[in-house]
Amino acid sequence: MSDLAQIHTDRYDKETANTFMSLAQDIANETKDEKIKGIISSRNAKMCETLGEKARALNMYGHSAEAFSNIEDNENTAKSYVSAANIMKQYGNNAKAKSLFSKAFIAAQKTDNKELKMQITQQIAAI
Repeated sequence: MSDLAQIHTDRYDKETANTFMSLAQDIANETKDEKIKGIISSRNAKMCETLGEKARALNMYGHSAEAFSNIEDNENTAKSYVSAANIMKQYGNNAKAKSLFSKAFIAAQKTDNKELKMQITQQIAAI
């Protein structure tokens, strides 16, 4: 379903893409598998951004961060927070962006990904 949503997102067919995104999310939620929930939420968020639905993307990144956090997938948790923070920067809400970058940094500290940590630190400093 997620792949079909991506195809329709690439075609900028919002209605069909949203239908497939919702179906993919429903299926992911039924599995009770946090990794699948995180992956689908993250993919849906990226598609929402492409379709110009930033508020919905922000919500999806929140679900993604929560799902990845539940299974202690700290790298993907951090990446979800970074993506959400970047949307908040676009909205001009630097305080919320900084808060989300800080959450990303806390998650990134639990990984071996030095590049991710450096990237987040630079983004916090730029606000």
